[in-house]
Amino acid sequence: MEAQYKNLRNQVRKESRKINEIIQSDIAKSCKENPKKFWQFVNSKNKTAKPVGNLTITDSAGTKRVIENDLEKAEAFSEYFEKVFTNEPVFDLNQQMTPVTDKKWKKSHFQKVI
Repeated sequence: MEAQYKNLRNQVRKESRKINEIIQSDIAKSCKENPKKFWQFVNSKNKTAKPVGNLTITDSAGTKRVIENDLEKAEAFSEYFEKVFTNEPVFDLNQQMTPVTDKKWKKSHFQKVI
């Protein structure tokens, strides 16, 4: 039973390696025509997450301080993006558009776009 398992495991491993070799070969052959595919493959192999480094911020009093704690970094980014981005009103199509009741259109209603 164990020998049969090992034999099947080795066959699966061998086939998997062949498939991976074919995929990598295809990516290598097409890297000049399709660099996006190549870089997607490269980035998929890079599984290290890079942490956010220490932040130096200037508070409202004008003093600079270094933030090392992850929670404080997240709060600093949140405060910054609250200041930078604005909430704009949602455009309501139903409210802004008025129905066209007069279907008599003339050529003068349209301008030729060049």
